[in-house]
Amino acid sequence: MSSYYRSKYAGDIPFLTDTNYNVWKNAIIIHLQAIRAYDHIIGLATSPTSSASISAAGEPSMIGSSQELQETRDSFYQQEAKAKGVILGSTSPAF
Repeated sequence: MSSYYRSKYAGDIPFLTDTNYNVWKNAIIIHLQAIRAYDHIIGLATSPTSSASISAAGEPSMIGSSQELQETRDSFYQQEAKAKGVILGSTSPAF
């Protein structure tokens, strides 16, 4: 079994253990930023709840229909799940 999380953005990231937090953290931040999920981890991402939303570029945008709102929410929760999966998947099973 490999002791690395394979990232196409940050290369092989060593699994988080009790001795390598700083190395792991720096590499995971790069990966999370590349997949646009870092804000979910640090608590800056907010779930779209109304017709006013923030675009991927950080600018206000209007969501015209309930279907668009649902798609935006789905995308938000997918990004959040990816972020959580990266954290879990890059942690040593023994940790």
